[in-house]
Amino acid sequence: MVKPMVYLAIAFTHDKDAVMKMRYELANWASSILMDEGYVVFSPISHSYGIAKYLGRMVDHDYWMDQCLPMMEACDLLIVFDDPAGAWNHSKGVQAEIHYAKELGIPVEIRRF
Repeated sequence: MVKPMVYLAIAFTHDKDAVMKMRYELANWASSILMDEGYVVFSPISHSYGIAKYLGRMVDHDYWMDQCLPMMEACDLLIVFDDPAGAWNHSKGVQAEIHYAKELGIPVEIRRF
């Protein structure tokens, strides 16, 4: 049985490293919940946060969008993490992910965990 594949979008960039570390942990936690629900999950933050330190240079928003958005093409659903502060509404990355999902005809679900 093929399980539905989900792309998990969570606001990440912040001027405080502690907030980004917390958002990384939230991405992993939310991914685990979705996996327990039977989804196959691609979480760009979970995938990229650890890799970033090995790149040896600063990378920007466009670099990560080029790395992550192609993964959405294999997904059945985009789930946006709705944090209590509503950071996803102001996130350049999450807004780009929502826009791309709509272009691909992929349903978008805003969800609190």
